[in-house]
Amino acid sequence: MTQALGGAVMIVALALGADLEAQARTPPTAPRFTGTSFVLVHYDAGASLAVYGAKRLGPGMALVGIVGNPGTAYRATIVGGGTRLRLGAHAGVTAFLAGQDASSGASLRMYVLPEAAIGRVTVSATGALRQPFDGGGRREASVDPVTVALRISDVLKVGVAGVVSVAERHAVDWGVGPSVAARVLGGFVSLEIVVRARGEHPELRGEFSAAL
Repeated sequence: MTQALGGAVMIVALALGADLEAQARTPPTAPRFTGTSFVLVHYDAGASLAVYGAKRLGPGMALVGIVGNPGTAYRATIVGGGTRLRLGAHAGVTAFLAGQDASSGASLRMYVLPEAAIGRVTVSATGALRQPFDGGGRREASVDPVTVALRISDVLKVGVAGVVSVAERHAVDWGVGPSVAARVLGGFVSLEIVVRARGEHPELRGEFSAAL
Protein backbone atom coordinates (compact mmCIF):
# COMPACT_ATOMS: atom_id res chain seq x y z
CA MET A 1 0.00 0.00 0.00
CA THR A 2 2.79 2.44 0.89
CA GLN A 3 4.63 1.79 -2.37
CA ALA A 4 1.45 2.23 -4.40
CA LEU A 5 0.65 5.52 -2.72
CA GLY A 6 4.22 6.74 -3.20
CA GLY A 7 4.06 5.90 -6.90
CA ALA A 8 0.78 7.72 -7.32
CA VAL A 9 2.13 10.81 -5.58
CA MET A 10 5.22 10.77 -7.84
CA ILE A 11 3.10 10.53 -11.00
CA VAL A 12 0.91 13.41 -9.86
CA ALA A 13 3.96 15.53 -8.99
CA LEU A 14 5.55 14.96 -12.39
CA ALA A 15 2.35 15.84 -14.21
CA LEU A 16 1.92 18.91 -12.03
CA GLY A 17 5.39 20.19 -12.87
CA ALA A 18 4.88 19.58 -16.58
CA ASP A 19 1.64 21.56 -16.66
CA LEU A 20 2.52 24.56 -14.47
CA GLU A 21 4.04 26.59 -17.30
CA ALA A 22 1.13 25.95 -19.67
CA GLN A 23 -1.47 26.96 -17.12
CA ALA A 24 0.47 30.09 -16.14
CA ARG A 25 -0.23 31.40 -19.64
CA THR A 26 -4.03 31.10 -19.14
CA PRO A 27 -5.67 34.58 -18.90
CA PRO A 28 -6.91 35.29 -15.35
CA THR A 29 -10.62 35.34 -14.58
CA ALA A 30 -12.10 37.84 -12.12
CA PRO A 31 -13.49 36.24 -8.91
CA ARG A 32 -17.28 36.07 -8.79
CA PHE A 33 -20.07 34.34 -6.90
CA THR A 34 -22.13 31.79 -8.77
CA GLY A 35 -24.66 29.12 -7.94
CA THR A 36 -24.92 25.60 -9.32
CA SER A 37 -27.39 22.72 -9.11
CA PHE A 38 -26.11 19.25 -8.32
CA VAL A 39 -26.90 15.87 -6.81
CA LEU A 40 -24.45 13.81 -4.74
CA VAL A 41 -24.80 10.30 -3.32
CA HIS A 42 -22.10 9.02 -0.94
CA TYR A 43 -21.88 5.51 0.52
CA ASP A 44 -19.48 4.06 3.09
CA ALA A 45 -19.67 0.27 2.85
CA GLY A 46 -21.22 -1.14 5.99
CA ALA A 47 -21.70 2.31 7.50
CA SER A 48 -23.64 5.28 6.15
CA LEU A 49 -25.51 6.50 3.09
CA ALA A 50 -25.84 10.23 2.37
CA VAL A 51 -27.83 11.95 -0.38
CA TYR A 52 -27.47 15.68 -1.07
CA GLY A 53 -29.16 17.92 -3.60
CA ALA A 54 -28.59 21.60 -4.34
CA LYS A 55 -30.70 24.00 -6.40
CA ARG A 56 -29.23 27.11 -7.97
CA LEU A 57 -30.87 30.39 -6.91
CA GLY A 58 -28.99 33.07 -8.83
CA PRO A 59 -25.54 33.37 -7.23
CA GLY A 60 -26.69 31.21 -4.31
CA MET A 61 -27.81 27.62 -3.69
CA ALA A 62 -30.39 25.87 -1.53
CA LEU A 63 -29.16 22.58 -0.02
CA VAL A 64 -31.09 19.55 1.24
CA GLY A 65 -29.49 16.37 2.53
CA ILE A 66 -30.45 13.06 4.15
CA VAL A 67 -27.96 10.87 6.05
CA GLY A 68 -28.60 7.44 7.50
CA ASN A 69 -26.71 4.58 9.14
CA PRO A 70 -28.70 1.31 9.17
CA GLY A 71 -26.33 -0.27 11.67
CA THR A 72 -26.89 2.35 14.38
CA ALA A 73 -30.36 3.61 13.34
CA TYR A 74 -28.85 7.09 12.99
CA ARG A 75 -30.88 9.50 10.84
CA ALA A 76 -30.30 13.15 9.94
CA THR A 77 -31.91 15.79 7.74
CA ILE A 78 -29.85 18.77 6.59
CA VAL A 79 -31.26 22.03 5.17
CA GLY A 80 -29.26 25.14 4.34
CA GLY A 81 -27.85 27.43 1.71
CA GLY A 82 -24.59 28.58 0.24
CA THR A 83 -22.71 29.82 -2.78
CA ARG A 84 -19.62 29.18 -4.88
CA LEU A 85 -16.80 31.68 -5.23
CA ARG A 86 -15.13 31.22 -8.57
CA LEU A 87 -11.51 32.26 -8.15
CA GLY A 88 -10.45 31.75 -11.75
CA ALA A 89 -10.82 29.46 -14.71
CA HIS A 90 -9.38 26.53 -12.76
CA ALA A 91 -10.18 27.14 -9.07
CA GLY A 92 -13.06 27.87 -6.75
CA VAL A 93 -14.53 27.24 -3.32
CA THR A 94 -18.10 26.30 -2.40
CA ALA A 95 -19.48 26.97 1.09
CA PHE A 96 -22.73 25.96 2.80
CA LEU A 97 -24.22 26.83 6.18
CA ALA A 98 -26.95 24.41 7.26
CA GLY A 99 -29.01 23.20 10.16
CA GLN A 100 -29.14 19.49 10.95
CA ASP A 101 -31.96 17.68 12.72
CA ALA A 102 -30.65 14.25 13.71
CA SER A 103 -31.52 11.39 16.01
CA SER A 104 -28.55 12.50 18.16
CA GLY A 105 -29.82 16.10 18.40
CA ALA A 106 -29.87 19.34 16.44
CA SER A 107 -26.71 21.07 15.27
CA LEU A 108 -25.31 23.76 13.02
CA ARG A 109 -23.07 22.59 10.19
CA MET A 110 -20.70 24.38 7.84
CA TYR A 111 -19.25 22.84 4.71
CA VAL A 112 -16.30 24.22 2.72
CA LEU A 113 -15.37 22.57 -0.59
CA PRO A 114 -12.31 24.02 -2.36
CA GLU A 115 -11.13 22.69 -5.71
CA ALA A 116 -8.36 23.58 -8.16
CA ALA A 117 -6.90 22.19 -11.36
CA ILE A 118 -3.41 22.60 -12.78
CA GLY A 119 -3.23 20.95 -16.16
CA ARG A 120 -4.18 17.30 -15.69
CA VAL A 121 -3.91 17.43 -11.88
CA THR A 122 -6.96 18.23 -9.74
CA VAL A 123 -7.07 18.87 -6.01
CA SER A 124 -10.35 18.92 -4.07
CA ALA A 125 -11.49 18.66 -0.47
CA THR A 126 -14.62 18.58 1.65
CA GLY A 127 -14.27 20.26 5.02
CA ALA A 128 -17.03 20.15 7.64
CA LEU A 129 -17.64 21.70 11.05
CA ARG A 130 -20.41 20.64 13.46
CA GLN A 131 -21.61 22.66 16.44
CA PRO A 132 -24.41 21.07 18.55
CA PHE A 133 -27.29 23.31 19.59
CA ASP A 134 -28.42 21.56 22.78
CA GLY A 135 -25.13 20.35 24.22
CA GLY A 136 -26.13 16.74 23.74
CA GLY A 137 -23.60 16.05 20.99
CA ARG A 138 -19.93 16.69 20.31
CA ARG A 139 -18.26 19.43 18.36
CA GLU A 140 -16.60 17.88 15.32
CA ALA A 141 -14.34 18.93 12.45
CA SER A 142 -13.22 16.93 9.46
CA VAL A 143 -11.65 17.03 6.02
CA ASP A 144 -13.24 14.05 4.34
CA PRO A 145 -11.87 13.53 1.82
CA VAL A 146 -9.01 15.55 0.36
CA THR A 147 -8.16 14.14 -3.05
CA VAL A 148 -5.24 14.66 -5.42
CA ALA A 149 -5.97 13.09 -8.80
CA LEU A 150 -4.38 12.81 -12.22
CA ARG A 151 -6.64 12.94 -15.29
CA ILE A 152 -5.68 9.94 -17.41
CA SER A 153 -8.31 10.62 -20.08
CA ASP A 154 -11.58 12.50 -20.53
CA VAL A 155 -13.38 9.78 -18.59
CA LEU A 156 -10.84 8.54 -16.03
CA LYS A 157 -8.92 10.02 -13.08
CA VAL A 158 -6.71 8.21 -10.55
CA GLY A 159 -5.10 9.52 -7.40
CA VAL A 160 -4.85 9.48 -3.62
CA ALA A 161 -7.56 10.29 -1.05
CA GLY A 162 -6.99 11.25 2.58
CA VAL A 163 -9.27 11.88 5.55
CA VAL A 164 -8.71 13.70 8.85
CA SER A 165 -11.30 14.03 11.60
CA VAL A 166 -11.41 15.17 15.21
CA ALA A 167 -14.25 15.19 17.72
CA GLU A 168 -14.49 16.79 21.13
CA ARG A 169 -12.81 14.65 23.79
CA HIS A 170 -11.54 12.26 21.11
CA ALA A 171 -8.14 11.81 19.48
CA VAL A 172 -7.48 12.82 15.90
CA ASP A 173 -8.30 10.09 13.39
CA TRP A 174 -6.86 9.96 9.87
CA GLY A 175 -6.53 7.69 6.88
CA VAL A 176 -5.25 7.50 3.31
CA GLY A 177 -5.69 5.31 0.26
CA PRO A 178 -6.04 5.12 -3.52
CA SER A 179 -8.94 6.60 -5.46
CA VAL A 180 -10.33 6.32 -8.97
CA ALA A 181 -13.11 8.30 -10.66
CA ALA A 182 -14.85 7.71 -13.99
CA ARG A 183 -17.36 9.75 -15.96
CA VAL A 184 -20.67 7.85 -16.04
CA LEU A 185 -24.24 8.91 -16.93
CA GLY A 186 -23.41 12.60 -17.14
CA GLY A 187 -21.59 12.63 -13.80
CA PHE A 188 -18.68 11.03 -11.97
CA VAL A 189 -18.53 7.77 -10.04
CA SER A 190 -15.61 7.57 -7.62
CA LEU A 191 -14.27 4.73 -5.49
CA GLU A 192 -11.82 5.02 -2.60
CA ILE A 193 -10.14 2.50 -0.31
CA VAL A 194 -9.12 4.28 2.88
CA VAL A 195 -6.87 2.71 5.50
CA ARG A 196 -7.31 4.50 8.83
CA ALA A 197 -4.59 4.71 11.45
CA ARG A 198 -7.04 3.52 14.10
CA GLY A 199 -9.09 1.17 11.94
CA GLU A 200 -8.86 -2.61 11.74
CA HIS A 201 -10.01 -2.96 8.13
CA PRO A 202 -9.81 -0.83 4.96
CA GLU A 203 -12.91 1.25 4.22
CA LEU A 204 -14.53 1.03 0.79
CA ARG A 205 -16.27 4.26 -0.13
CA GLY A 206 -18.24 5.15 -3.24
CA GLU A 207 -19.76 8.35 -4.56
CA PHE A 208 -21.79 9.60 -7.51
CA SER A 209 -22.02 13.31 -8.30
CA ALA A 210 -23.53 15.20 -11.21
CA ALA A 211 -24.28 18.80 -12.09
CA LEU A 212 -27.89 19.46 -13.08
